[in-house]
Amino acid sequence: MPGVLITGAGGFIGSHLAELCLARGWEVHGTFRERPGNLGPLLDRVLAHRCDVLDAECLQRVLAEQEISAVFHLAASSLPQRSWDQPRSTFETNVVGTQVLLDAVRAASPAATVVVVGSSSEYGAVEPHETPIRENAPLAPLHPYGVSKVAADLLAAAYARRYGMRIVRVRPFFIIGPRKVGDLCSDIARAIVAAERSGGMSIKVGNTAPTRDFLDVADAGEALLACAARGSAGDVYNVCSGIGTTVAEVVKRLVALARIPLGIVNDPARLRPADEPILVGDNRKLVALDWQPTVSLDASLVRILDYWRARDTSDR
Repeated sequence: MPGVLITGAGGFIGSHLAELCLARGWEVHGTFRERPGNLGPLLDRVLAHRCDVLDAECLQRVLAEQEISAVFHLAASSLPQRSWDQPRSTFETNVVGTQVLLDAVRAASPAATVVVVGSSSEYGAVEPHETPIRENAPLAPLHPYGVSKVAADLLAAAYARRYGMRIVRVRPFFIIGPRKVGDLCSDIARAIVAAERSGGMSIKVGNTAPTRDFLDVADAGEALLACAARGSAGDVYNVCSGIGTTVAEVVKRLVALARIPLGIVNDPARLRPADEPILVGDNRKLVALDWQPTVSLDASLVRILDYWRARDTSDR
């Protein structure tokens, strides 16, 4: 039975990936910093370790005591806007944390495959004619979060070259699905559910002009497993649908799924100072690993709405 370790297993992608690995019959270990988060319902099946990604001793102990064949590094400070207020902690978690993890793997499980999860924010602002974005496109992030992900990404590539480690890098675009908070789809879905319950007449939105590449978390999980199994060591893969959809179109589709008529109101207070106008990825390298997306955008939006309809929309 393969043993896998997921750092940040209590997060959005981490918890879905843990379920996917469990469904394959694998032994799943997951780390979390303070609270298990989304990992809570899985604690009877996942071997959970309270372990900060900056704690080298803890990581080495977890790796040394288990037979780990693959590590999925998802632990991160992942909010671009917050990174402007907390740049130092963002770099400590995302860059130093990656270094600490790679050194721990090198010391305790040198044969393990490591999937280092970056971000499409590494690409920054691109022109429409430069899309879909290929993995060899220039990296020009617009915020400290994106810069930190570039640094962690390049550090992982350097470790792969220097130490011969089997490290595969991935750059997810806009991964969506149940359990995610603080992104466009979940925020709009929660607003819709709140309006359904209160009899509201409209929802507020920010900038709806950007074009994004949305991918359901189930497909993203399969992509991470494909990269671990068949990706080339040291190489980087976009995790994306390859299809661009405007934010306005996503809002329109979500509102069409509401159980009551709702208007859409633009709120200047929701505008962000640095917002990439278009981020659409080229997924041909990923598709070459025998991967294909299977969940449509509409199906994913339905799943997100159903998730929030089943719980208190004020929960974080």
